[in-house]
Amino acid sequence: MRAGPDDAVSIIDSLPDERRERVLALLDPERQAAVREIINYPEGTVGRIMTPDFMALSPDTTARGAIDKIRERGELESFFTSMSSMKSASRSACRRFYAVT
Repeated sequence: MRAGPDDAVSIIDSLPDERRERVLALLDPERQAAVREIINYPEGTVGRIMTPDFMALSPDTTARGAIDKIRERGELESFFTSMSSMKSASRSACRRFYAVT
């Protein structure tokens, strides 16, 4: 499993200043851009610890549809939802999903 861009920023931040650019240069261009986007936020801000990897589903997505999308995606570091926008049956199914993952 590869470290997410937010985790890469934590690792790079722990390095001495003179090594940071050399390590960044080792990343492929897409990952390097994602890491640089986060690392440009000031230390101690939410932007500095966020992950740009997220999945957004429409409010009318069923629990089954959401679970299928999550499984298709593979790995997710975190899983958040706005339960208030979901139908009762979907909320119940999501609670069961949380319990088994």
